[in-house]
Amino acid sequence: MSSSDPRSFRHRTHKALACKETLETCLEELIDQHIATLHAMADAAQSDDALMRQEAESRKAILHYRPQGESEVNEKLTYIAAYILKTGNVLTPKEMDLLLGAPRRM
Repeated sequence: MSSSDPRSFRHRTHKALACKETLETCLEELIDQHIATLHAMADAAQSDDALMRQEAESRKAILHYRPQGESEVNEKLTYIAAYILKTGNVLTPKEMDLLLGAPRRM
């Protein structure tokens, strides 16, 4: 991956710093926090309630995030799809509503 690739660590770090300068939390910062929590959970020898709560809160922050433009919509959907495929977890109906941005009809 090159340093100009938007998925590169350097690019994400720069973008996260730019988000912090504007005092807004951006999608990439939320994703980075969630990934760090998932890694911590994977490294833990046993299931840690605090890490599980932190992961749920990080995931919830991503689901609540309102994308700023089409590229962030795609990034949010791609990230959540990758999360589901990697972990095998499923989203609750409420989480699906948050992801899709509108109440679903039952």
